[in-house]
Amino acid sequence: MEFTIEHTWDSLPVSHEPVTVRMKSGSEGLLMEVSAPFFNDPPAPLGEPGKPFNGLWDYEVVEAFFLSETTKRYLEVELCPHGQHLLLLLSGRRRVWKQELALTFEVSRTETKWEGRAHLPWSYFPPCTDKFNAFAIHGSEAKRTYEALYPVPQHEIQKGQKPDLNVFTNNHQTKSLEGKMCELEYKITNTWDSIKVMHEPVIIRFKAGDQGLIMEVNSLFFDDPSAPSGEPGKPFDGLWDYEVVESFFLNSETKDYLEVELCPHGQHLVLLLSGGNCFEKGLDLIFKADINWNKWNGTALIPWRYFPPGVDKMNSYAIHGSGIGRTYEALYPIPREDIESGQGPNFHRLEYFKRFSLKWIMGENWEQPASDLWK
Repeated sequence: MEFTIEHTWDSLPVSHEPVTVRMKSGSEGLLMEVSAPFFNDPPAPLGEPGKPFNGLWDYEVVEAFFLSETTKRYLEVELCPHGQHLLLLLSGRRRVWKQELALTFEVSRTETKWEGRAHLPWSYFPPCTDKFNAFAIHGSEAKRTYEALYPVPQHEIQKGQKPDLNVFTNNHQTKSLEGKMCELEYKITNTWDSIKVMHEPVIIRFKAGDQGLIMEVNSLFFDDPSAPSGEPGKPFDGLWDYEVVESFFLNSETKDYLEVELCPHGQHLVLLLSGGNCFEKGLDLIFKADINWNKWNGTALIPWRYFPPGVDKMNSYAIHGSGIGRTYEALYPIPREDIESGQGPNFHRLEYFKRFSLKWIMGENWEQPASDLWK
């Protein structure tokens, strides 16, 4: 999702190329990308680039606020073109209870523009985050300029009012993220035993669908093994022995999980398991795959009734090759130090799955429909 800051805090249009803020959901957190003019005013803070700097709001900065409307708790993220950053956790207006949290933040800069990328861990966000605003600040003294994604409307500004980026009582100041956080992207960059893959990684995207979860696959096409004998578009038992991409969706408390296998030749396999024991296999699936030279793309619509209640963890895999060239890749692999002598790949090691929620895609107010398959 992309946001453009086109107004000052008091709803006047900006007179320069607007600041752009992009956000992308990932497995470990939210990627925040900034593209902005570089004013170089004020000069750079004295702090070390890549480190937190208290008082960063007094410099050239782009900020984003993530609010839980119910609890009034919010995360404030400040990013500077010179590489410094500042993260604050607040409860109520201006009541900071934690600050200077660590952040992975990279900056590139020319004489007139700057770009930044920050990786915000999910643990930094307050529960039930449902509103958002973003700001850009630059200039010194009388030329100090405050810009807002969602500014205060002109007719609501009182005489002598100053910019206050911490006001959340006005509905125009924030905007719900519900319906925006609708896509997650994952890249499979390791083999099952934590060795980096030597090719372009498999990409899996999850999106909101009307009747279920949309799973998209973008992958190299190895054409090894050759195609299964089953009809494209139909379930094929034993698909795990062919070229395939798989995703597992787990309830870590009950050990109930859904396994979805997709093949570049169009076959698929859906299994329901409890504690590693399969009790339903070969469920129907709307799935289409296309092979284009050395790549393939696939899209599947996974019905909500296939998911066990309370999905809270996930893992994904990619398999290709034959004989000694058989390769097993994992989104969340087994750490090297946990591997025992003679151990082989086992995709049902549930303890290595990691945190996942369908609400990250569907929104915090979404409730998973009841299923007749999980009773």
